[in-house]
Amino acid sequence: MLDSDGVRVLLTRSSRRSQELEGKEPKGTYDGYTSCLLLTEYCKVLLAEFKYGGEPKETFGNWLGIDQAIPRRAFYHLKKDFFPWVYLKSMVKGTWAGPKGWTN
Repeated sequence: MLDSDGVRVLLTRSSRRSQELEGKEPKGTYDGYTSCLLLTEYCKVLLAEFKYGGEPKETFGNWLGIDQAIPRRAFYHLKKDFFPWVYLKSMVKGTWAGPKGWTN
């Protein structure tokens, strides 16, 4: 089973290959984004997001000013409730774009 990053890599490669076969200049790149939901204590999770080279690429720090270095119960619910739902409803269909949300 692929995680969200594995799916994203395959979709990017597939899209680029299709464009190459059509004689078009390939668009779309993968910056190495990955996320790790680390259970640190009871019902608290640290959300670590980064790209190639270990460079941080935080989602909630940019949107809401949340310090993702602090374990939070909200991140626990992302892991427990939200991401399994997203996987079943969107990731498998290829309509989940990670931090950017949904596509078409």
